[in-house]
Amino acid sequence: MSGFPVRTKQVAADIDGVHTEFVLMAYENRIVIFVTQIGRVGTVLEAKQDKAQDGTTSYSVNTLLGKRDEPLLEIAARQIVEQLSRVGE
Repeated sequence: MSGFPVRTKQVAADIDGVHTEFVLMAYENRIVIFVTQIGRVGTVLEAKQDKAQDGTTSYSVNTLLGKRDEPLLEIAARQIVEQLSRVGE
């Protein structure tokens, strides 16, 4: 990733024949990821890792903007945050 103070990276890939764009922005205390197959931002979700005092880990997903109660979007966001947390360990 490049840039200061926010490191950014943009990539694209075909997923099941659909052009998909990814924009990653790495801040000091969080990573923001935009994924679009329609060329613009639609629903904005916040997905984060939560650690309990006993050391157990859970993940939460909240809709900040756009379509609510969309299970597939929430599943995708949760999978992304789980994978990123494994990479960061």
